[in-house]
Amino acid sequence: MNQHIQVSNSLEVCSVCQKLAEKTRSLWRQHRPVTASLWGEPILHRAEDLSTRGHEGWISALETLALETNNICSQVTTLADIVLCNEIARFIDYQLYQATTQRPYHKRLISYLSLISTALLPFTLKTEYLSTMKEALTERLTTINTWLDYAEIHYTSGELTVSSAEVSQAIVLATAIADFISRQECQTHHLQEEGNKICLQLRRWEEERPQRTTPSQKVQNNQQQENQIDQFNHLLTQCYGTLKPLDWWQSTLVERLWIEVETLNQAEAQGDTLQAAATASDWNYEVWGHPQETNKALPDEPKDPYHILGWITQAYNSLQTSLTEHNIINTSPPTSIAVAPPITQILVPEALFLRVTHGNSPGQLLVSPLLLQRQQPLLRREFLRLAIIAAHELCPGHYQHVDQQSKSIFAPYFDFLQNPIGFEGWAVYGERFITHIDPSAQAISSYHLIRRLLPNALIFTNIYRGREEANKLLQQVIRQCPSLAPSAGRPGFLSESSLVYAIGLIETETSIEELRAHLGSEVDRAETYRRYLSQGPIAPSAVVKLAKLHQK
Repeated sequence: MNQHIQVSNSLEVCSVCQKLAEKTRSLWRQHRPVTASLWGEPILHRAEDLSTRGHEGWISALETLALETNNICSQVTTLADIVLCNEIARFIDYQLYQATTQRPYHKRLISYLSLISTALLPFTLKTEYLSTMKEALTERLTTINTWLDYAEIHYTSGELTVSSAEVSQAIVLATAIADFISRQECQTHHLQEEGNKICLQLRRWEEERPQRTTPSQKVQNNQQQENQIDQFNHLLTQCYGTLKPLDWWQSTLVERLWIEVETLNQAEAQGDTLQAAATASDWNYEVWGHPQETNKALPDEPKDPYHILGWITQAYNSLQTSLTEHNIINTSPPTSIAVAPPITQILVPEALFLRVTHGNSPGQLLVSPLLLQRQQPLLRREFLRLAIIAAHELCPGHYQHVDQQSKSIFAPYFDFLQNPIGFEGWAVYGERFITHIDPSAQAISSYHLIRRLLPNALIFTNIYRGREEANKLLQQVIRQCPSLAPSAGRPGFLSESSLVYAIGLIETETSIEELRAHLGSEVDRAETYRRYLSQGPIAPSAVVKLAKLHQK
């Protein structure tokens, strides 16, 4: 694309591309208003149309927009316009991939549960906000009941599958919604009726279908395997914008995995062992300090007897102080940390950073109430996990990225243009900075990176080289790093497999090294990271092209 055109290094976006971006955002917010509200201004009087007509209308709008975008992409000549058009094309590709290939609302109950949580999130964050929004809440509850009707239709047709874990999550969500509805003041009969109906529909999955489980995977034939490879190639090259195919990623993931296994081995050889971290309760408080005092929870909020919120706050403050003092990152203003509403449990398994909080706050970190439900003080491994959460979600991770992206020429468009590879890649990259405060945390840091890398390396090896090779890889990793064996045998060790974490980490590492090499040794790390982050969460390879031109 654009190879036949002389490219200008201008960092201004032309009016044609601006209009294209605005049109894309408008369609996104029109067809996916609930999802769009997670990172943009909340839309309360409209929600996703999950009917066949709504689904087909969304696909048609995307296909028309794709043609227009490709036409503009072929004509633009400045670097800024090329990057913006490519990212818009990537966004459209990803939405089409989800709508036509993944089809989440046709195939999995969890997609509905996540959407319901997202739909109710704006109403749960601000209690004073609700007093004037009863009508919008009632409309939203009515829509949720319609969504659950569609879920039943797709299940009856045999297309939608349901796991026992999803049934359990549906019951938890029903309980949270019932509690939320019961707390509303000045309830109308209609609001109560719609809320009760949602809870009934969610509980029905358990009451009438106790044996519903996802069918075991069947052995794929050659054609199915080829289709799966084609789908992954499209996802990796176009939807994520890496321009690298499955075979390249398979070998690269394995290579990066072995680097982290060796790093873990070296850390353990120096006495920083996983076993010690898993049992130590008298760890070095002087490095991290003591937990920050947090506001006392309201009577109806979860108790926090072991100061989980305080420890996350302290880890966040320590990271800010250390990274600033050592001129590694110019950190952002403080942000708030709070317990997530129970309705959001599906969205917040541990923690979730929200950029939009319906006020003047520069974002907010929501912490799962499940993290607070402890029976004993934190062990060293558990505290370092909280520190990794603070690094990933806040400093130098998502919050730092969101704060710095305001300097980007694409800042007006990041509510929809956010590239998951760029966004999550930097956050995973930022997790390693806990070792700047506590060098003895290297083993735990590597352990969590291995949990990011290993599942995806196994998945890609299985797809590209077969199950036998994937099993062999797992055995080799455990043989090379025996301390992983106890964890590998526990349920959930291989479940942390979100692809964007692993792919994003590698893309981010590669791009930052390229930028550092370009800037030279006279430019410190803080300036390198500043240039990188100020381009915003677009494809890391595109970030480097823009950052090389970005002036102080």
